[in-house]
Amino acid sequence: MSLESLQWQEFSFSEVFIYERGRRYKRGDHTSGEIAYISSSALNNGVDGFVSPPSYMKIHQNKITLANSGSVGSCFYHPYPFVASDHCMVVWLKERELNRHLALFCTTILRHSMQHKYGFNREINRERLLEEKFSLPVHANGTIAYDLMENFIKALEKQQIERVMALWDRKLGAYEGVGRGL
Repeated sequence: MSLESLQWQEFSFSEVFIYERGRRYKRGDHTSGEIAYISSSALNNGVDGFVSPPSYMKIHQNKITLANSGSVGSCFYHPYPFVASDHCMVVWLKERELNRHLALFCTTILRHSMQHKYGFNREINRERLLEEKFSLPVHANGTIAYDLMENFIKALEKQQIERVMALWDRKLGAYEGVGRGL
C-alpha cells in the first residue's frame, strides 16, 4: 500500500479533532509525583517532569499534545496519564478512540501541516487552529479512512522490524564466523 495510491480529501481541524488547552502550572508550584507533565518542549515527547498535579488540572490519557508556543507545532502521542501546560493543546479524534497507530499517523500529519507555519512570533491560537486544513486519506464514500491510516503505520512498523532483524542476523552471522575461526 502506498500513500500516493490513496484518495485524499481536505478537512478542517474542527471536522476531525476535539481539543482543549492545558492549564497553567508554574514550575515553582510543581510537586513531585508520578503523572507526566507535558510542556511545549520538542524534547522527550514534551515530558518536562513528573508531578502530583493540583485538583484543577485534568489528567488525560491516550491523547495527543500540540505545542501552541515554545516549540510551536511539536506534536506527541501520550498513551500514559499526563497533564498539559497552558502552552499545549490536548487533542483527540472526534469519531473514534485513538490507538498508537492512528496517533502516530495523526501526529505526523499535524506536525507536518503546522510546524512550518508557526513559530515564536506567530503562535497557534484558537482561531488559527480552527482555520487549519490538512488532507487525510478517505474511502470512496468520502469518510476518513482510519483503517487505512492504522494499517499503513502497522506496515511501516513491520518493515522496520524486518530490517532490524535482518541486520542483527547479519551481525550474529559475522560473530559466529569469527567464533569458528573463519
